[in-house]
Amino acid sequence: MAKRLLISGGTDTMEVVKLLRDKYEFIALYPPVAKHLQNLDIPCQLMGEKTDEVKVVAVNYAAYAMANLLAKAQSVSSDLGDKRAVIFLNNLPSLLYDNLLNISMVINLLDKLNVDGAILHNDVEVITRTVALWCKGHGKLCLHIPHAIYLDMDRGAPGTDVHDLVTASHMVVGGSYQREWYEARGFKSENIKETGVPRFDRLSYNILNKEHTCKLLGVNPSKPIVAYFSSWRQDTNLLGCHDGVEESYTNFLTVAKSMSGIEYIIKTHPSGRNRDWHAKKADEMGVRCVVVEQYLDVVLQAMTCGISYGPSNVVLEAAILNKPTISINGFKSDPEIITIEPDIESIKKAMISSIVGSPPPMQRFLTKYVGMPDGKATARVAKYVEEVFA
Repeated sequence: MAKRLLISGGTDTMEVVKLLRDKYEFIALYPPVAKHLQNLDIPCQLMGEKTDEVKVVAVNYAAYAMANLLAKAQSVSSDLGDKRAVIFLNNLPSLLYDNLLNISMVINLLDKLNVDGAILHNDVEVITRTVALWCKGHGKLCLHIPHAIYLDMDRGAPGTDVHDLVTASHMVVGGSYQREWYEARGFKSENIKETGVPRFDRLSYNILNKEHTCKLLGVNPSKPIVAYFSSWRQDTNLLGCHDGVEESYTNFLTVAKSMSGIEYIIKTHPSGRNRDWHAKKADEMGVRCVVVEQYLDVVLQAMTCGISYGPSNVVLEAAILNKPTISINGFKSDPEIITIEPDIESIKKAMISSIVGSPPPMQRFLTKYVGMPDGKATARVAKYVEEVFA
């Protein structure tokens, strides 16, 4: 009988599931995951399909837990000081109300389904960590396939990052940096497997002819092609509250206007929903360019070199394709990547250097972040899944 694995989602996980479709029964934690797999004709049960069977028990347990936690909070708050205690006591009820019922439902459903293990794309969010803790408490294995590639950007010492508290029993990582990062936080080395990054496998076999990509984008393949990879303001914390995206793009356009004989492509981030603003700004400054929100692989393969705002994954993808990419305030710990400040002179100098120069060797850089980009990462992760859940 096939083992039953709960999956939470994630691009890399979905690629792996395709290879394991006939070897396991999959139960999706979230409705979009179930729908995605069902659209691929991969049988998948949604964990919350029959919530009525556990709802009363879950609601009662959540109410009981909330009452007890609020009562304990009164005594604990005295150790926080007056101001912190007020904030703590004012916000705790809404925090518990929003999360306890969901946590209780997940635990009761897991008890009922009795899954053999879980594959999570993170174990720091409330629900995914609940799953990881349930696995740990019931002697079940839990594999973490990180949804993000950690970059050497001074994330802080162990104990300062939300990802420091790891609950899963096993983990796959893209390259050596992510392995070392988790080892420094106490994760067992023998339970970490370097596999590469499944989502990057496509770059090894989905190779497009440059003339064809240039035709698709409407740029001249006989000229140098510079792609600017923009971003968007992320206001989820104070580090994102600045005008760097706009200022850097404006400075890039100033440089572009001063340099003739070059084709320019502006690639905006799909999550930014700011393509129109980028196109309008280029038009206002008199810069002829192509502005796209999608078609990342087409842009990567058409460009001569790229400029990325911040430490974007496009720098890793460009490196796999042996395309030089400049990073604005990005990879300061990696000499293979030209990292600059966002001023006009720095952008211009770096552009000229990247257009006329040869890409530096990228093997060390790729090994550090994405392992061996040979198109076989998905297969390696799938093999490790079978080893873990044997």
